[in-house]
Amino acid sequence: MKKSIVIAACLGLCLLAAPALGGTIYVIELKNKAKLVADAWWEEGGLIKFSHNGGVMGIDKAKVQRIVKDQVEDRPEPVAEPQEAAGGDGETAPAEAPAAAAQKDEADAAFQAKFETVRRDYADVEVMSSEQLHTFARDLVALRDEVLAAGKGDVYAGEVLEFYNMADHIETILKQRGD
Repeated sequence: MKKSIVIAACLGLCLLAAPALGGTIYVIELKNKAKLVADAWWEEGGLIKFSHNGGVMGIDKAKVQRIVKDQVEDRPEPVAEPQEAAGGDGETAPAEAPAAAAQKDEADAAFQAKFETVRRDYADVEVMSSEQLHTFARDLVALRDEVLAAGKGDVYAGEVLEFYNMADHIETILKQRGD
């Protein structure tokens, strides 16, 4: 009896530790060939909702090709929380050197400016020529790739999804025109 309790306790501890050592992820493959990674997913009101890095997003179920369950061997180490400042007043010490923080702010400001330009240009897609639509679609893909290459896909996940929706709309317009 005691032996089975010990075995059950060990098994329970192993199951609790499994997510920290690796675990299950889901790859949501979209019909436009894009792939999204999720910790969990569920269907809700015509949407596939999914969580990743503590956030929840949703995408139209009609845009999803399939969802594949995958195993992760090693999860990345969590980012350490900033240390408390020496004053003990509840403020946190800076997590980065000032020069690095300034570069990060400049990069984020550059991305934000590009996102606003894309949004402003997107407002005119209905009146753009087919050639302009093709160029705009290439620019969307280039900006998406730039965001992902900079390792900012998690930070700008909403914007990246917005790009996919814009591209889908452009594709619809081009198909309606016979292009």
